[in-house]
Amino acid sequence: MGRVVEIVKPRRGWLPLVAPILAVLLYLPTLSFPFVWDDFMFLADNDAVRSLANAPRFFFDGTTATSMETNPGLYRPLRNVLWAFEYTLWKDWPGGYHLVNFLLHALNGLLLWWLGVGLLAGLGREAARFGATVAATLWVAHPLLTEGVAWVKGGDDLLVATFCLLGGALAIRLANQSAEPQTAAARGNWRRWPGWGLALLALCHLGALSSKESGVVYPAIVFLVAWTALRLRNRSLLGRRSTRLSVAILLGIGLLFDLLYLAVRGRVVGSLAQVTDPLASGSALLWTQLRATARGLWLVVWPRGLLADYSGYPVSTEPGFVEIASLLVVAGLLTAAVVSLRRNPMVSLAIGIWFFGILPVSNLVPTMQFFAERFLYLPLIGPALLAGWAAARLWGENGGQLTSRRRRLLLTILLLVAALVAGTSARIPVWGSEVDLFGDTARRAPDNLRGLANYSLALFYRGRYAECLETLASVRRLDPEHDVIENLEADAITLVNSKPEIERLLGFVDRHPEDLEAKLQFGELMGRARRKGTARLMFEQVIAARPEDWRAWAGLAWVEALDGEERRARVAIERAQILAGDDIEAISALQTRDERITHELGRVLNSTWRRRTTGSER
Repeated sequence: MGRVVEIVKPRRGWLPLVAPILAVLLYLPTLSFPFVWDDFMFLADNDAVRSLANAPRFFFDGTTATSMETNPGLYRPLRNVLWAFEYTLWKDWPGGYHLVNFLLHALNGLLLWWLGVGLLAGLGREAARFGATVAATLWVAHPLLTEGVAWVKGGDDLLVATFCLLGGALAIRLANQSAEPQTAAARGNWRRWPGWGLALLALCHLGALSSKESGVVYPAIVFLVAWTALRLRNRSLLGRRSTRLSVAILLGIGLLFDLLYLAVRGRVVGSLAQVTDPLASGSALLWTQLRATARGLWLVVWPRGLLADYSGYPVSTEPGFVEIASLLVVAGLLTAAVVSLRRNPMVSLAIGIWFFGILPVSNLVPTMQFFAERFLYLPLIGPALLAGWAAARLWGENGGQLTSRRRRLLLTILLLVAALVAGTSARIPVWGSEVDLFGDTARRAPDNLRGLANYSLALFYRGRYAECLETLASVRRLDPEHDVIENLEADAITLVNSKPEIERLLGFVDRHPEDLEAKLQFGELMGRARRKGTARLMFEQVIAARPEDWRAWAGLAWVEALDGEERRARVAIERAQILAGDDIEAISALQTRDERITHELGRVLNSTWRRRTTGSER
C-alpha cells in the first residue's frame, strides 16, 4: 500500500495525465471497430463530409447533415467539419474516427482535471490536485460514457463537453483575476479582463452551439462554475455593483448568442423541434421526463443494464409509484441545490450541471426520444466534480504525510475506479459490430421493436438467415405489419432453403465461367442476400456474353434498385421488357420484378433503410 501511495501522491507532476492515459487505454480496442448504426447515415454514406470544401455549406445547408435528401431536424455543422477534416486523413477507415473520439475523451479528462484544480484551489494545492484527479479519473472510467465514446456518431456530445469544460476553466481563471484585491475600480470589472480570455469564452460558446443543440446551456454552466470557484475561496462573483453589471453583460451576450443560434438553426432546419408530433405533452411529458431523469441518476450510481437503444422508453400517461418516486428524487435534489448555495456550493454546482445538461433533451422542444446514455456525457461532469470535492476535503493538507485516513480513502477510490473500469471494459465490446450492438439490445429489451428490427437486419447482412427468421418472429409479435418483415422474411426463407445450392455455386461459377445459367442463378441468390457487388458482377457478365437475355437485365435492374440508382434501374427494366417481347411467362415475371423494383426504390430513396431501419439520432 505504501508503494501505491508513493506513486499517486498529489505532488507528482504527472497527476494530470492519469485520467487521459486511462481513457486511451480503455478505448484503444475501438480502433478495430467498424461503423455501426447511424454512422452510415451521418458519416459513411454522407457524400457531403468527403470534402473540406463543403465546410461553409454545413452552416447553412441542412441537406448536408445526412445522406438523406431531407434534414432530420438537426444542426451540427462543426461535427461535420471535423468529419470532413478526418476524411482527408484516413478516408473510409473507421478506426481513424474512433481514434479521434477517444482522444477527445482523453482531452476532456485533462480539461476536467484543470477545471477541478481551479474549483478546489481554496482547499489547498495538494488537496485540489488530488480531488481533481479523482474527479477526472472517475468520470473517464464511468461505463455510462461508453456510448458517447465508442460510437463514432457520439463525437458531437464529446465536442460539446470539450467546449464547456474549456470555457469553465477559463471562466475560473478570469473570475479569480477580477476578484483579486487590487483597486476598487479594477475589482470585478469585466473591461479589465484580458481580451483574449473573453474572446476564448465567446469562441467556446460558438463551438459548443455548432457541435450540438445542448450547447445552448454553455452560459449557465460556465457561470455556475465561476461562481462556485469564488464561493469556495470565500469570495463573491456578485458582491459588488460593478461585478454584477459585468456578469449581467456577459450573460446577456451569451443569451444573445443562443438566440442568434436558434434563429440560424430554425432557418436552416426549418423548425426548432426535431419531430412534428411530440412523444408526449402535458402531464404525460412531465411524468415521463421525471422518470427518465431519475433513470439517468440511477445509472450514475449503479451503471448496470445499459442499453444502446431506448426507443421503447414508455410514456407515462399517469403517475404511478415510479413516477412519484422520481418526482420526490428530483424535487429533493433541486431543494438541496437551493439550500446549499451558500454553505456547500459544490453540491449546488453538481446538481446544476446535471439538470442544465439534460435540459436540452427534456422534450420541451420535441426530440426523437426521452432517454439515451449519450445525453448524460455532459451532465455526469457534475457528480464527478462533487466526488472530487469530497475526496479533496477528506485528503486535506498535511504536508504529504500518509495517515490512516488517507490510506482508507485511497483504497476506497482505487476499488471504485477498478469497478468502473471493469464495467466499461465489459461494455465497450458491445459497440464492436451491429450484430453485437443490436443483439445486446434485443436480449436486454425483448419488447424494443426498433432494436429487434435492427437486429434482424444485422443478422441478415451477416448471412445468419435462420437467426434472422427467429428474430423476425419476435418483430411480428410486436408489429405484424412492420416493413422489415416484408423486406427480409421471403428472402431469408429462400436463402435458408438454398444454402446447399449457394455453397455449390460459390466455386462452380469460378471453375465454369462459360455456364451463364449458373451465373444467373448465383446472381439472383446474391441479390436476395443483398450482396450487391457480386450480384451485379454476375448479371453484367451474362449480359456481356448474351446481351439479349432479359433475365440478366431484370436482375441488374433489381440490383440497381437495391443501391438506390433509380435511373439505371428504370433503364435496365425497360431493356428487359423490350427483350421479353410477347413471351407471356416473361411478361408476368417482369411485372412482379417491376413491382418489387418500384417498392425497393421507394424504400431506399425515401427512408433510412439502406443498411438499417429508423435511426436513433438526437
